[in-house]
Amino acid sequence: MKILILWGFEGNAELLKADTSRIRAGQTFDDVDEEYAHQLIGKGLAEEVGESKQAAPKTTKPAKPDENKGGKADKADADAGAKKDGEGA
Repeated sequence: MKILILWGFEGNAELLKADTSRIRAGQTFDDVDEEYAHQLIGKGLAEEVGESKQAAPKTTKPAKPDENKGGKADKADADAGAKKDGEGA
């Protein structure tokens, strides 16, 4: 995984395949250990760059009016329930 360092830190040079454990902001590392890279990304110290970067998730489709919670089917069910309650009283 290819990552770009956003913040400087003292890290694991072996997992980053770096010369020193002192990592500076702006450095880019190729072929970083996947688990270590995800830890750095999760902490906000790095971000994934390059072709290996995963595609953004697709957005969801907006609901149709009849799929909304207050759609026609729900209103009809509520009216039917109200009539039954009113008849028994």
